[in-house]
Amino acid sequence: MTMIVSALDRRTGKYRRGTSLVETIIMMTIASSLFLMATVWIHQSFTLSSKMRENSRHHDQLMRLSRQFRDDVHRTTSVESKSDTELILVSDDLRIEYGIDGSDVTRLEPGVEGDSLPSRERFRFKDGSEWNWSVDDRSWITLSVKRPMAQPDLGFPRPSDLDVRARLGRLDPLSANGR
Repeated sequence: MTMIVSALDRRTGKYRRGTSLVETIIMMTIASSLFLMATVWIHQSFTLSSKMRENSRHHDQLMRLSRQFRDDVHRTTSVESKSDTELILVSDDLRIEYGIDGSDVTRLEPGVEGDSLPSRERFRFKDGSEWNWSVDDRSWITLSVKRPMAQPDLGFPRPSDLDVRARLGRLDPLSANGR
């Protein structure tokens, strides 16, 4: 947008057209300020979009894991826990292994010979997520996922992202645990 100003030239007595240097500098300052504000706004929009996409992926993985874990616990009748990072769910014809590797959880269901192919799933989560599973004496298994803390030194407890509590053998009609 250019402003055209007519001014009387005292030497020649004619009108001259154009803009002064001060007007040009003011217009360039305003335009560069608007350009800078638009660039910052676009950068912040991309950053926010990226964080929201990451949070959405994390949430989708949590929901997928909770559904799969609950279904697996309901289909099996016993549990073995070799360590804090490995959980094995067993029934007569089924064996499902869960393992923790950093911020990822891996689910492995070896195929029965001749029947099916092995199934391996990996649930990827934000770095710094904390996992815990526990088995109580009444055949209940609890899976807890705590979210990563931005500033872990503040002394606050980690907020829980997911708590799944499921009963072993719930879908097995012959199991005493399923009642």
